[in-house]
Amino acid sequence: NFYVDLNPYIRPAESNEIRVIARNADQPNSRWYSGAGLFRGVELVHTPKLHIAFGGLRGFTKKIEYAADGAPETAYLQVSAEIQNERAENRVVEVIFELLREDGGEVTLEKGSNSLLFELNAESTGLRSVEARVVSEGDARGANDVAAAVVKVSGAPSVLVVEGRSGEGEPMMSMLEAAGMVVQGTLPAMMPETQQGYAAYQAVVLCNVDRDSLLDAQEEALIGAVKTMGRGLVVTGGDQSYALGGYLGSRLEEMLPVDCMIRNRMDMPNTALVLVIDKSGSMMDGMYGYTRIQMAREAAIAAVDLLTEKDYIGVIAFDDVYSHFPHLL
Repeated sequence: NFYVDLNPYIRPAESNEIRVIARNADQPNSRWYSGAGLFRGVELVHTPKLHIAFGGLRGFTKKIEYAADGAPETAYLQVSAEIQNERAENRVVEVIFELLREDGGEVTLEKGSNSLLFELNAESTGLRSVEARVVSEGDARGANDVAAAVVKVSGAPSVLVVEGRSGEGEPMMSMLEAAGMVVQGTLPAMMPETQQGYAAYQAVVLCNVDRDSLLDAQEEALIGAVKTMGRGLVVTGGDQSYALGGYLGSRLEEMLPVDCMIRNRMDMPNTALVLVIDKSGSMMDGMYGYTRIQMAREAAIAAVDLLTEKDYIGVIAFDDVYSHFPHLL
């Protein structure tokens, strides 16, 4: 939800017309958002000069105490409320936060926006409803002095950080730990091969991970965990990720909100590529079961796959003399 302050645009003692227009020109439809429009009600809200700001009530889990068997025993919420005082003077009001019991007390609100923090005992984990009420002397419009929110009380989120090379994920792990998250590092070979292997994590971070370092089962398990279990996924760049890491055309690329190939090639200039390939007898040597000429051929195919119908390619093959094959595309 969002709101717009109409006060600067209202003309007192005149007829005012309110129009709500959904314009999609600045953000064309995409595979991630295929439609645009108004899918929720539009309401005109009148508030007193002293009120709880829209979306101003928030809460998060501050601490969880565990029993000897490891089960959550007591949970504590930290609740914040933003209260707007548009009067010309400071006001003394009573703010009450209610969960399973009432907490709060008398506070002084300065003119403008006021942010308050309270700690509540949620008793246990799970979904909890939090309500805030502002009691102000002389306020006859009590309906606008109440705000409610639903908060999920849970422990610190657990994140699995996968390092393309040992040590590459240390800066990421340090940042996540500083934010209060439980972090576990691993290498691609140790990634789960089933969706259930991700049940203990809320998110996965791939730090410069090469697609070829993953088994098909590991890739499918990760995709399933994100799509069906709702696990978060962050993929960082590097010399072994995205296009450089073989993501192009893979199932992993399909899941990401970015493409490894530039899609709008109408704005790109033509490319002219010339491949110079040695076809002398020495190219029949090799290692690991592949000759040099076979490796050169695979490299040439990979380069050609990146070209479009607007590009040009030429091939020069040589031994003691050369042969030129221009304009193959």
